Order: sequence, then structure tokens, then C-alpha cells
Amino acid sequence: MTGQLHITNGDAVGDMLGRMYGDRDEILCWRDVLHDGPLTLAPLETHRRRRARFLADTLLELGDTALGAEPYARILGDLVARDERLMHLSEFTAVTLWFEHDLYDQLQIAEILHRLAVTDQPIRNLSLICIDHHPDVPHFHGLGNLNPTQLAALHPQRQILGAEHLAAGRRVWEALCADDPRNLQKALGPTTDRLPFMSAAVQRFCAEYPHRQDGLTQTQRLLLQAIGAPLTDLPLLRHHLRQQERSGRLPAGTSAEARYREVLTGPLRLGRIFLSLQTLETAPFLGDLWVQKELALLATAATPYLSAQPDPKTPKDRSTTAYALTPAGQAALDGRLHWADVNQTDCWRGGVHLSAAQMWYWDPQTGFVRSP
Repeated sequence: MTGQLHITNGDAVGDMLGRMYGDRDEILCWRDVLHDGPLTLAPLETHRRRRARFLADTLLELGDTALGAEPYARILGDLVARDERLMHLSEFTAVTLWFEHDLYDQLQIAEILHRLAVTDQPIRNLSLICIDHHPDVPHFHGLGNLNPTQLAALHPQRQILGAEHLAAGRRVWEALCADDPRNLQKALGPTTDRLPFMSAAVQRFCAEYPHRQDGLTQTQRLLLQAIGAPLTDLPLLRHHLRQQERSGRLPAGTSAEARYREVLTGPLRLGRIFLSLQTLETAPFLGDLWVQKELALLATAATPYLSAQPDPKTPKDRSTTAYALTPAGQAALDGRLHWADVNQTDCWRGGVHLSAAQMWYWDPQTGFVRSP
């Protein structure tokens, strides 16, 4: 046995854990955006290929070249390597999951627990670190907000996981992969409560289905709100700018307060919209790339809800594009226009392909309903 395995939600925390434990333990980053795109209980190879294709196509559509011009092979290779590590859990003296409370992380927890539930390997000392706040960190949004000392202090407080936790995660994952979203409601119950943030995350996932009233997902509705009725105070932005000022990362002669006022009175660009969404969300989970995806969808639909004006100085830089509501977007925000009246839906939510041939709407009062 080689040491411990630490599994976490991405590179930022993974790098920190690597500096803390990497000399004796292994770090495994679980990189996937599971609230969007197809999920399946098909054989693992099929599932990986579908996820890799979806993620690669998303990057290509957004013009993101961080993984190269043809990212599919690299993404698939990362998923294969990740899954192969889970096939050798018997090598480790302990397995610790490091996650937080939001939708992004909770769905990853569900997938991991499902994988562990169906394995025939012995799993030694399985535990979970999962928090939704930290007393010393204002505006907490995730483990990446912590420093190594704060992160290490969480380890003694970890939750020991047993068969009942694996069963709860497996039940949620199987419901996510089902072709009937009503299974999600059935998956919640007393055993799921052993995972303290899972129920709220599943409810938030349900809200990413089109709403019966306007055909918008909750994310889309919040983005329209952030652009059509901009927040006049963004404490999170002020906090970030003050941190930059203290560390000398602001341009010479620029104060945090001056930069704050400049952003709030300037065009509505990605950075401000992203921080507004984080402010409006109860448990923010979207990264900036997926916010760009949602903005692009709203701006390029047959009847666009947003106008997108590139900056003439940097026309290829999406972060400098300025957004505004179109008349249709304003009508939607006012509750006078339904997406299905003017646009088509074609996307995946877990195991459900939403399209004209199969449409599910989310009604928080009565649960999922089909279109008439």
C-alpha cells in the first residue's frame, strides 16, 4: 500500500492538496461539469466517450483553445486515467473526498459514490470533507478560498463514509442518469440525508430544467436579471479588488474603490455578470466558461434574448463583450414571453434529452410535468 488517495473537484484545490500531501499521497482531480450534457448508466467506456465528446464540443463552440484545437482525445485520455485510478483503491490506506456544498461538487460526489458502490475492491478508511462555509473566510464559495493551513485543519473533522452513504450516492446517480426526471424526486429520502448537501443540490439540478412558466432555466433567468436589472452593490467584487490591492496586483495608481466604481458604471461584461450570478445564487456552482456558454445561447438563439457587442479593441476576447437585453429578453424577464414560443430547446439534463420530441418542464409546486 502506497499511502492515501485524495479526490477533489478540480485543479485549484488539487494543486494545493498536492503541495500538502503530494510527497507521500496521490491526488485525483474529478474534472467534469455533470449538471450539463448527457449522463448514462451504459458501460463506462460509452459514458466516458459521450462526456468527452460533449465537453470537447462545448470548448470548440466557445472558441476555448486551452486544451488545443482538437480537445476530444485529451479529455478522453484524462477521463480514462482518472477512472483507472479508481480501479486500484486497494493500494491505498485511506481515501478522502474533498468537496463543497454546491451543485457542481455534489453531482461529482454522487458519481464517485456510485463508482465505489459497484466496485468489488476493498475500500479502506473512506471519508468525506464537505463544507458550505468557513468562519475565517468571508464570501466563501469553495475550498479554493482556503489556504493550506485552513484546508489541513478540515482533515480531522472528516465524515466517515459507510455502505449507507455509498447506497445514497448510487441512488442519486442512477436517478440522474434515468430518462425520466421524476426519478430525481424519488431518489431523495432518509438515507440521502446522510449526505447533508445532496438534497439541496438535486433540487437545484431540477431547476436547471426549463421552468413551466417561461421556459427558462434558473441560471438563464438569473442571467437576464443580472443584465436587465444590474445589482448596484457587489460586495464580492469589492472583496476581490481589495485583495488585489493588498497584494499589489492592481495597476499602479489605481485603488480598489476606484476600480470598483469603474466596473459598476461600465458596460455589463463577463466579469461583472459572473460575480452578479454568484451573488444571486444561493450556492454558486458555475465557472466562468459555463457562464459564457449560457450567455452565448441567450445571444445566438433564433429570437435572441441578449445582444452581445464585442469590444472593438479586442473583438475576439469574449470577456470584453458587452451584453444587454433585447426586447424579447425584456419580455421574458417580465414574464410576457415563453422560450418555446420563439425558440427551440435541444440539450441534455442527465439522462434526459430535452427537445421538441420530448420536453419536460420543472414546476416547483407540482414536480416535473410534460409539455401539453
